[in-house]
Amino acid sequence: MLIRFICFILTIINLQAQNLTLKANKATQALNAKSFVPAFTMDGKPVGAVSGATNSAATPVSSLTASQNNFNVIGALQNILNRLKNREGQNLPEFAPNRILHPSDKDDENIPKLRQILQILGYLQKATDSPFFDMELETAVKAFQASHCVNADGIIGDDTKIRLNWTYAKRIKMLNDSIEKLKTLVLTDRTAIVNIPTYTLHAFEGQNLVMRMKIIVGQQKRPTPQMTSYINIIEFNPVWVVPHTILFEDKIPKIIEDVNVLKESNIQVFDHDDNEVYADDVDWAEVDEHHFPYVLKQKSGSTNALGRLRFNLLNKEDIYLHDTPLRNLFKKCSRALSSGCIRLEKPMKLAAWLLDKKMGDVKDIIATKETEEYKLDKNMTVYITYLPVWVEEDGRVIWGDDPYNLNLGLVP
Repeated sequence: MLIRFICFILTIINLQAQNLTLKANKATQALNAKSFVPAFTMDGKPVGAVSGATNSAATPVSSLTASQNNFNVIGALQNILNRLKNREGQNLPEFAPNRILHPSDKDDENIPKLRQILQILGYLQKATDSPFFDMELETAVKAFQASHCVNADGIIGDDTKIRLNWTYAKRIKMLNDSIEKLKTLVLTDRTAIVNIPTYTLHAFEGQNLVMRMKIIVGQQKRPTPQMTSYINIIEFNPVWVVPHTILFEDKIPKIIEDVNVLKESNIQVFDHDDNEVYADDVDWAEVDEHHFPYVLKQKSGSTNALGRLRFNLLNKEDIYLHDTPLRNLFKKCSRALSSGCIRLEKPMKLAAWLLDKKMGDVKDIIATKETEEYKLDKNMTVYITYLPVWVEEDGRVIWGDDPYNLNLGLVP
C-alpha cells in the first residue's frame, strides 16, 4: 500500500510539473506572438504617459497615428530621457550572480535583486523578495531581453546580465545620441531609416510610417557603413557579381579545396570581355588578388545570394539592400551577419510599395525568372544610421545592440 501511495503522489507531482511547463510554454508563445509594451516606465508611471510629442504629454505612444508618430519618436525618447535624468545620480541594485540563472532556479541573493531591477525598468509591476525564478519573472526577463536585442530565452547569461547592469548615465547617453541624430534626418516623399543597432528598417511616406521590417547588417569585420543615399532602381532576379573581398577571403579558399563548389553554387567564371571561362582551366592556387583577370557571377534564382530582388543604393562602397535565401537568420536577435550589404525581411513588400504595384504583380515579375530593372518614379531617401535607442509606434522602447563596438552610451 505504501508503495502504491508513493507512486500515486509521484504521479500527481509529475502531472503538476507537466501542467506548469505547459503554462510556461503558452506564456512564452503569447509573448512571442505580440509586441511587449512595458506596463510601467522607469519612474513607475504607466507607459501611456510616454508622449509622442513634447506639447502633448498626456498622449499615449500606443494611441499615436502613423502620421503623428514619425519623428514624434523624438518626443517619446525625450520624455524617457527627462525621467531618467531625475535618477542620474542614483544606482540600480548591483546584480552580479556568479552563475547562469535559469527559470525554476532559486537564488536568495540575486533573484530578489533581479526583481527589483525589472520593476524599476518597467518590466515587472511589483517586486517581491521571492528567491524563486518563477513564471512571472521568466516572462518579465524575456520581455526585457526582447527589448534589448538579446535572445528572449528567459536565461540570464552574460549578455542579459550586462544590460541589466547598464547605469542610468549610460542609458541617458544612449537616448541623447539617438535624439541628436534623429534631429538631423529629414523625411522626403519616401524615406527609409536603416538602423544598425536595432537591426530594423522603417519606411515612411511623407510623415506616415508605412512599414517596419527586420534587417541583417554587416558583420564586425565587414561593417555596414553609415551614409545618406537613395534608391532609384529595383532589379528583379539579379545576377550576383562576387565582390573582390568576399572572393578572396571566402570563395577562393573553398574553390582551392574543391572547384566543384562553383557549380554547386551556380557560379560562373568570366574574363573581362565577358567570355565564359572553364573553372577547371584556372589555377586557383596561383591567382593574384591584385591582378585577377576573372569575374565570378552567380546565376539568378532562388539560391542566389541576393535572393530575388536587389535595391540599387547610390554609393561608392558597393552597398545595397537585397533579398536573401537565408530566411532563418531573421529569427536571430543579433543580426550583424552580412558582408556589408543590408538583407531585408520583407523585400517584396518594399518593392510593391516603391513601384506602386500589388504584391501579386511583384510575384508575377519574379516568376518570369528574367533579370530586369525597374526604375522608380520617386526615389527613396535612405539613411543608414547608428541610433542606440528607438521607440516603436506601439510604444515599445528598443535598446540597441552595439555590433561594431562603438561604445553606445559610453560615459567619460
